[in-house]
Amino acid sequence: MNEKLCNGVSGLFKFTVVLLLLSVVLLAGSPAKALEGDDGVFDPSSIVKIGSTYHIFTDGTGIVHKTSTDMVNWTTVGSVFGSGSGPSWIQTYVPGFTGYFWAPEITSMGGKYYMYYACGGVSDAKLQCIGCATSTDLVNWTDQGLVVYANDSSTWGGIDPSVCQDASGNYWMTWGSWRHGIYAAQLNTTTGKFLNSTKTNIVNVTDAEASKLIYHGGYYYCFYNEGTCCSGITSTYTIHVARATSPTGPYTGNTTFIAKNAPIYAPGQLGYFDDNGTEYITFHYDDGNSNGYPRLFISHLVWSNNWPVNVPNWIANGTYKVTNTGDGLALTGGTTGASLQPVTQSTYTAASNQKWTFTNLGWNLYEITCASGGLSLDAYGCSNANGTLMDLYAYWAGTCQQYVVYHESDGTYAFATYNGGGNGTDVLDVPNGVTTSGTQLDLWSYNGFWTQKWVVSAP
Repeated sequence: MNEKLCNGVSGLFKFTVVLLLLSVVLLAGSPAKALEGDDGVFDPSSIVKIGSTYHIFTDGTGIVHKTSTDMVNWTTVGSVFGSGSGPSWIQTYVPGFTGYFWAPEITSMGGKYYMYYACGGVSDAKLQCIGCATSTDLVNWTDQGLVVYANDSSTWGGIDPSVCQDASGNYWMTWGSWRHGIYAAQLNTTTGKFLNSTKTNIVNVTDAEASKLIYHGGYYYCFYNEGTCCSGITSTYTIHVARATSPTGPYTGNTTFIAKNAPIYAPGQLGYFDDNGTEYITFHYDDGNSNGYPRLFISHLVWSNNWPVNVPNWIANGTYKVTNTGDGLALTGGTTGASLQPVTQSTYTAASNQKWTFTNLGWNLYEITCASGGLSLDAYGCSNANGTLMDLYAYWAGTCQQYVVYHESDGTYAFATYNGGGNGTDVLDVPNGVTTSGTQLDLWSYNGFWTQKWVVSAP
């Protein structure tokens, strides 16, 4: 959570700014529930998986807890501390704290989950602290008290905690704020507090914050934000990365990792998750299609020459067959591929009207065209209403012909039309779960049923 808004003003002002940003959208008409995150996600933690359920925690009263079974549709299920102002000890360090927590992060150590969280000042923005709570199930939490405190004279800030396990099995916390850069200290894996008094400034960049350390291939990669947050699409947040051979540095090769790419503005608070060998990063962004509303983005992380690469595009350009995961029938462009012919599902025969070319338009947005006739997958009348039928039409760059592709945890995909903001208003759907060959497809609000899950493979 950025401090620039707080220098010279109160932390309450920053909190108010965030609420005002959310209120603008609500007053304008609340957008539909977003794929890859509930509306209003800010400062998301790294994802944690227990069984078949994914968990993530975010800024909010009591620390907001969300879960998902597919990493696409997230539901708020509760909070760590509930309503109120949180653990009583916080008032000693941050007087007047109201219970709106920032930047939670979670890790597993010694058979328990440790939640680190930040509390920002109210009357004095430079009064900050990081606390810790423990749990065995991510539902019932026991607070463990103070870990970091910062005031006007501190050489470090007291926000944005993150945890990394090193090559030797030791755990390190990084934290820091816009004032003093990023710091690191080793953790005691029993108490969750610092092992000793040694604290190292690992990124001496004035406006660095929101760090995340990832160990890979003999290097420690420190991801962090520069710039300002909390002002919608005028925010200047950018995610950077540098690397070192030790958790405490020195870090070199500082480079921009994720910058704005409209409508993705102000990406921030990177998290990391390895799901059985598939690596993901998470971050929030301000949605340029929804007045800067904050949302969750889940992206693919790959490595090239021992440097991380963000891959927001889940499908490589090329021609594929697309089949429904439930009934096994293939996406089919009518019988001849002619304009306004219905797009249906049918038994796959390798006909040209069952082959689809995906062309990436940037940041996981695609044009999808039928190999027979070269016409685009199109929502009739350019509508985004539930039940809108799908047809073929010449590509004119309409948002009803552009699709945000969402990668589900089971390896299938959902295709959301961009004229719904790409936020899950409507996705390609088998109407009413009809398994008959020749059924015309439609759009429907995302619900996670098999009717909306598609397998993309070689034709």
